[in-house]
Amino acid sequence: VVLPKAQGEERYYFRGIWEGIRKEADNLQGNPLNFQYVESEYSLDEISQELMDLYDREIESIQGLITVSDDKDASAWARRFGRLGIPTVLISSYKKEESYVNSVKVDHEKAGKLAGEFLYYALQGKKGKILFLTGSNRIFSNTRYMGAFQKYMEEYCPEKELICVPGFGKEEIEKRVRIVLEKEKPLAAFACNARNTIHLCKLVEEYPDLSG
Repeated sequence: VVLPKAQGEERYYFRGIWEGIRKEADNLQGNPLNFQYVESEYSLDEISQELMDLYDREIESIQGLITVSDDKDASAWARRFGRLGIPTVLISSYKKEESYVNSVKVDHEKAGKLAGEFLYYALQGKKGKILFLTGSNRIFSNTRYMGAFQKYMEEYCPEKELICVPGFGKEEIEKRVRIVLEKEKPLAAFACNARNTIHLCKLVEEYPDLSG
């Protein structure tokens, strides 16, 4: 099992995944399976480095792989394992995978449309702008999720301006989000990943006049 370690900003997404995998591995005790856990120091968009190291270091001893592939490089490495006949399961995947690689993920396009639909009904009759945290264009799930949301809003809510703030994590978004909250006082906000969502919530708490 090769996933980012649930620390820092990675804990928002991967803590529950690690807990679920370990719990199920415990349930499978008694079966001829030996789970090895690689809690990588590499982040989500750098996990390809860990997969490359694993390929060079332990390819002869691996009979199965659970990992994440949310960018082009990680996807390429996951396919290499799969082509060797190693059953590979991805928590998220960069694109539709070949038959020898399986992916457990949500439909990001559907999720983006649902988010847009929710705001469409929640904001009917209200005037204002929407803070739109677009995430990272390096991460496939972010681009699919935010792209579907943006398309829905442009089609059904063209009168509501989207204030786009790119970035992945506190360091990349905090300054720009503060400026928007102070100057624009947005009517609503949308974020397409967990780490941006938690930081957005913390920032909004500092501006009580935005509540409601």
